[in-house]
Order: sequence, then structure tokens, then C-alpha cells
Amino acid sequence: MAKKKADHIDKDPMKSYFVQKHGIIIYPVSEFEEKKRRGINDFLCIKSQKWYVEVNNNGTKKMFQKILKQAELNDAIWATINYYYKLLNEKTTK
Repeated sequence: MAKKKADHIDKDPMKSYFVQKHGIIIYPVSEFEEKKRRGINDFLCIKSQKWYVEVNNNGTKKMFQKILKQAELNDAIWATINYYYKLLNEKTTK
């Protein structure tokens, strides 16, 4: 299956609001912060600028292990917002 291009990702602010209203917060975490959480102080990774997407679902945190470059980060966050919007929308319409 082909990957979605950045211009095809729906970036509707109302979807972001809907997801946040249900207690789901989606945000980036730097590679340095991720390593620091594991007790590794690797200051060399600050220059690499690699990122992860983390989801806080009403207090339960999940970090996606796909490493992203800074240029891909915004699209990955919007793709995650759209995913959770679709899940919540299906759940609330049943």
C-alpha cells in the first residue's frame, strides 16, 4: 500500500479539538528526551534532531517507536490525530 503524501493529510483543527476534548494529547518527544527517560544521558543525539510521537490517552502514555526527522514530524502528528479522531468518531456514533 502506498504511503500518503503530506498534501493529502487532513489538517482540520476541529479534529484536533475533538481528540483533545476526549482526553487524548498528541505531542513530539525528542530522541534526547526519550533516552533521558531511560537513564541515558547522550548529549550527542541533541544534534541529530530525531523525534518520536507520543500519545497521552487520559494518563496512559504510548510512544510510537518510529524515528522521525523534524520535517516529517508535523505530518506524523496529524496522521495520528486523524487516526484517533476516526476511532473516537466510530465509538461515539454507535
